[in-house]
Amino acid sequence: MHLPEEVRMGYGISYKLGTNGYGPDPATREVYTALGAELPTQIDDTTWEVSLREGADGMVPGFANVDPARYRALWDACTQGKWEHAVAIQEEINAEFQIVFKPSGRGGDGTGVGAFKIAMSLLGVIDSPTQPRPLADFTDDDISAVREVLASTGLLP
Repeated sequence: MHLPEEVRMGYGISYKLGTNGYGPDPATREVYTALGAELPTQIDDTTWEVSLREGADGMVPGFANVDPARYRALWDACTQGKWEHAVAIQEEINAEFQIVFKPSGRGGDGTGVGAFKIAMSLLGVIDSPTQPRPLADFTDDDISAVREVLASTGLLP
């Protein structure tokens, strides 16, 4: 597979080749035609439904540590060809995944994986969201922001 000249991570993952990108775009569900059948077989946690629809053989989503039941439901819907249901589940996951943008003052992994740890702590899966040194502890604001997302999506009562 030809790799794009630029790979940019953000909300979902965006592959770019010149001014055109791979598709379908997770936000718009619009299929980019520039690369035809040369679609990636794995993208990221916010686009598994697209990857599975396009023929990926499986998935290893890090965010499944936070919501394994929803990823199982997504897998089941996709393997049963229930694509409208799969899209709905993926959109629920995407809403939950917004936690990765909530902790502040850290690099990408410290923010994203840190948000996973905060969520897992709030859900009672782990005892503490503490990250290894030299990373600082999360602030009350970080924890509250993640809690708000989880509560608004129904993952946390």
